[in-house]
Formats: sequence, structure tokens, C-alpha cells
Amino acid sequence: PCSALGPDSLAMWQVLLSSNWVDVEKDFQELFERHERKAEYLFQTKLGDYTYRVNLSTGQQTNLTTGRTRQIRKVDPATQHVVPLPGSEAFSDALASTAGGEGGGPEYQVWVDGGWKKISRRDLDAIAANVANMNLVFKIDGDRTVDMNDNTITRPDGMVRRIRLMDGAAGIKGAMKRSATTTMGATTGTVATPEKIPGEKCTEPFKRTFAAHDFNGDQYIQKTELTRKWVEQAVQVAAEEKTETEELIKCAVDQIYQDMDIDQSNRVNQAEWVHYWLLEETTPSFHAARMVQNQIRSWSGRDNGFLARLTDAFEQGDVDNDGDIDMNEMKAVCERLVASGRTTPEVAGAKKHLDRRDELDPYREFNYFDFVSELLGRDKNEVWLYQYDISNGKASWAAPVLLWQRMEGVWHTGVVVYEKEYWFGGKIFESDPGTTPFGTPVKKIKLGETNANKDELWDLLATTLVREYTRESYDVLTHNCNCFSEEVSQFLLAQHIPDEVRLQPQKVMDSTVAKMLRPALNKWLGGFDVNAVDKQRAASKEQADQIWEQLGVGSIVTFSPMEGGRPVVAEILAKEETTCDLRFWEPTGGVVGGTFVEIQGATRAQVQPFRGNPQYKTGRVAQRRASIQNLAMSKSVMVTDEAKSTQCDIFGGYCVSPGKEEGTAA
Repeated sequence: PCSALGPDSLAMWQVLLSSNWVDVEKDFQELFERHERKAEYLFQTKLGDYTYRVNLSTGQQTNLTTGRTRQIRKVDPATQHVVPLPGSEAFSDALASTAGGEGGGPEYQVWVDGGWKKISRRDLDAIAANVANMNLVFKIDGDRTVDMNDNTITRPDGMVRRIRLMDGAAGIKGAMKRSATTTMGATTGTVATPEKIPGEKCTEPFKRTFAAHDFNGDQYIQKTELTRKWVEQAVQVAAEEKTETEELIKCAVDQIYQDMDIDQSNRVNQAEWVHYWLLEETTPSFHAARMVQNQIRSWSGRDNGFLARLTDAFEQGDVDNDGDIDMNEMKAVCERLVASGRTTPEVAGAKKHLDRRDELDPYREFNYFDFVSELLGRDKNEVWLYQYDISNGKASWAAPVLLWQRMEGVWHTGVVVYEKEYWFGGKIFESDPGTTPFGTPVKKIKLGETNANKDELWDLLATTLVREYTRESYDVLTHNCNCFSEEVSQFLLAQHIPDEVRLQPQKVMDSTVAKMLRPALNKWLGGFDVNAVDKQRAASKEQADQIWEQLGVGSIVTFSPMEGGRPVVAEILAKEETTCDLRFWEPTGGVVGGTFVEIQGATRAQVQPFRGNPQYKTGRVAQRRASIQNLAMSKSVMVTDEAKSTQCDIFGGYCVSPGKEEGTAA
């Protein structure tokens, strides 16, 4: 359900749905408690049409049917405050050992000025260390209060900002990197971002690695040479799979060069290299990074020194060398740029920043992505909620009589942004505003402005929400168009839609009239097809499933370890009904080359054909299982006993054997 948690709830287990912590269903409550009593913290189970993978000790629940991972938590019934997760002590120790680091610590973001941004490294370290010790209310720098019970940071002036844990950030990507380092370290060396020498600029490590990759010594990294070197290194690790490895590396280099090579010359200079890796470290999403790259590409074609000036300006502005620029440092940078007298984009952006400083958060810090976005300008788009009264005005007089409730209307809603309206009616639709089958909107409410772009939203709809919002799952009371609008609003703005819409099902759920009308309304409101509206497109579950069916062993795909993260180019090693095993080459800015990473349990929502074409293949014929597993999609390190095919979680202390849905304590 999309409704908020009721004040009288005594639930012990909750799940994060659309940024609301809500009670898990009764069947799940009983299941979680049963496994907790047996100290079985990792298990798979099937409820209804869905198969779930649950890790109680790390607080994650993955729907293997839809591919979506959600956070779960345990709360005190009286206070609704979070309590330590069962079996989490070993996990907390592991979390503390990597808190905030590149080695896989949790990644939090804060909502600032219309978009999510990465929290500064200093704040990230403080949050991660406190969370690892189960300290959920604490202060940062002695003046800002962090409350992890409601995911907020409160400033001394009373302003409250939302924070969130990135999906999968305390999960699959970090665990995979550590597993790869542990397993392959003797062969390929440690895989990490370049080690920073105390006191040096944040750009210096990447300049050193540029020199290490400049194989010809001509101040460029050639695409052909980088491909050849990476293939050589990768084949040393996987000599028995030479052909498959060569094809995979070629596609991986192509993917990176698509974004790194600003001038599309098939060679990369130092400014492009440093810029790419700084952006990789700090961008809130892959789509946001690509948008910045496109902006820079449009200017670099006319001004060869543009990108170098940007990275130099950031380097000079980061006075304390912590990778972030505070408001005072930003002011000094912008004043120097304006004083240069150039008529270039970064100077125009500096002038705009100085003019609007009074509108900005005085505590704001700019990482590299924020810095570039501030100087180049990132377009904001207005977000509106269109409300349609499907009772045609009858609710205002009928509701008090039939439901003993006052209602202005029975609401269907759509979210309007990017000059399109997005709505759910059995499928997810994108149409021209006001052209839905529901007539003219009764209300048009501006919800806010977002920095997210259209590609980001469609990616969410077509890969994640498309399998949750279907004709079969539609329910006029618990999973309807307004639940969809709430999800979109949370994604774009990190805020709720109006309560009169969001909470309306709670008011009528127990009424006899609502129960009588429920089947008919479900059939009508959840039964629209692709011909429902002219000039529209629909995110189709059937189309997503068809793409998944076209993929098989040896297919080259892009794999997104966490929501919004950079997709990596991977090869399918083995495939099951809803998940697959993958192998991919993980390049870094830290060392020459990278290492292979293998995982099991990647969901179909995380996998897309390389460049949208399922015909890209490595030539692999025989299926094999991945050699490293992270079944819990968490920080738990998974190992596999090949002889018995038993999957064990070292931190959690349990094993799962083939054909068994429940874990065994170990």
C-alpha cells in the first residue's frame, strides 16, 4: 500500500515504500518473526505471485519477480524508533571497518535545491560510523542533528533536509569490489580509487593514474591502446575464456569512451580523464553525469581549454583538499573567474552564483559535480499534479451519505513534467497533458521543481516500476494511480503528493460501498491499453519481459548495481527465470586496468541489452555459475561450496542449499 503508517500501528517490521515506512503485511510479519527466532536471517520465500529474498541482518528485501530491492527495519512498538536488526552485530563491525570509504561503505544522499546530491565525505564518515554502532540520533560538527529514525538532517536554523541511503549502496557494488579484491588481489593488485597522499589536491591521484595509462607517452590515452592493454591484463586472469574476454573488454572500453572522450577523437587527454573520474565519484546519478557531459561537449568543441579551466578552478577552490568547496571557497572561486574578464560559460555561471548567493543554503558544500552544475547551470523543470474527479462531482454530495465522509472528489491523478503527463492505468503511460481518458483536470497543483531529467524518469519507469505497476497488480484502494503519482513525486521532488489524494483510500477502505465497487473500479481504472490515448507511449511489462527473454548465456548487457549508478558492461554467465549470473571488468581511476568481478543473483530489473541490442554476444556457449556470490545483495560476503552448491554468508552465519527457501543457521 502507498498510504502512510497509521498512528495506532504496533508493527515490529516495516518496509520503505515511496519514502514512507509502512507495516509489512501480516504474512511477512509472521515470517520475519519465525526466522528471527530461529536465527535464520537470510532466506527466500514466495508469497502470492512474488518470490522474495530477505536479509534481516542487513535490512533488505528483494522482490526477485520485479527485481526491486527495498529497505526493511524493525521498530519499537511504543516509540516507533528503530531497534538493532537481528544478527546485525557482525554486519555492524564490517560496516564500521569500511564506513564512508571507497571500499564499499554506505552511500547517503541529501536533498538540496531540487535534487539529490552526495553527502560530503566528512559527513558520510560521521553517519556511517554512528549507524554502524546503532546510534541513530546524533550530531555532526556539534550543530547539525541527524535522525536516522526519520532520515533527516536538521540545521541550527531549524531547516530540515531529507537524506536517503542509495538502493544497493550498502550492498552489491561494495561487496563485489571487496570480493574481487580479496579473491583476485594476488593476481591483479588491489582495485580501488587512487590512494590520496595527505595534503594533496583531490585531482592529483587521477593525474598520476593518467600518466600510468599514457602508454605511448604522448599525453593522450588512445582508445585502441587502452583496449589492447586491458585485454592483455584480462586474459591473464581468464586465459581459459580468451575469446569471451576480448569481446567483453571491447564493449567495456566503448562504453567508457562514450562518456569520457568529450571531443569524440578516440583519445583522451588529462583534463578529460581527471574530469571523468571526479564526476564518477560525485555524481548523484548516471543520467545526471551524462547530461553534464553533453553540456561540456557542446562548449568544448568551440573552446579547447574549457574543460581544463573547470578542473583547475575546482582544484584551486578546494583550499582544505577535502574534495568539497564550502560557500566561502565558492565565492572566492567565482570572484576569480569573473575577474578574468573572459566571456565563457564558467564565467557567466560564476556571475549568476554571486548574484543568487542569498538564496542558497549557507551550509551548502559543492563537490565536483555540484561545482560544474552550478557554473554550467542545470535546467529545472516544473512538476505539477493533475487531479481528475472520476465521480464527476458526485462525491461532494454522495460521500457524506454513503461513506459518512466529506470528499471533494474521488481522485485519479497524473504527474505532469517535461511537457508530458505520466499516469498509471494498468500500464504506465506517457501522454500529452490533459489528454487522458479522464477528461479535464479539476485541479492543477504545482508540486515543485526538479533537477532530474526526462531520461532519468523514463529509466525508472521502464526498468523498475514497469513490473510493479501492471494490470494484474492494480487495486483501486491499495495500488492505484495515486500510489504511482506518489512514487514519481518522491523520485522527482522527495516529497508527498497532497494528503487529500494520498490518504483517501484509508478513509473509505472499510466501507461497504467501497468493497462493492472495488472489482468494477479495478477493471475500469486498471484496464487501459496502449490505444487509450493518442500521442502516447507506455512502459510495458510485456515488452520488458520480452527483452529479458531475448538475453541468454553469453549476452553482453549493461548492469546497474544500484539505482541511478553507472551501468557496467557485463556478460551473462548463467540465467534463471528472474535472475542471472554476471561477469564484468571493473575499471577504476586507481590502477592500470582493473579486475574481473563475478556475481550471482542480479535481477532482471538491473540488466539491459548492451546499447539496446540483444545481439551483442561474447561467443560463450556453455553456462557456468559465477565464482563469487553476494546472494543477500548486502555487505555480507557470500561464498559458494561448489561440491554441495551451498551458499553461505560469513557475516550473517547461515547457509542456503539448493531447493530450500529457508536458510540454515551455521
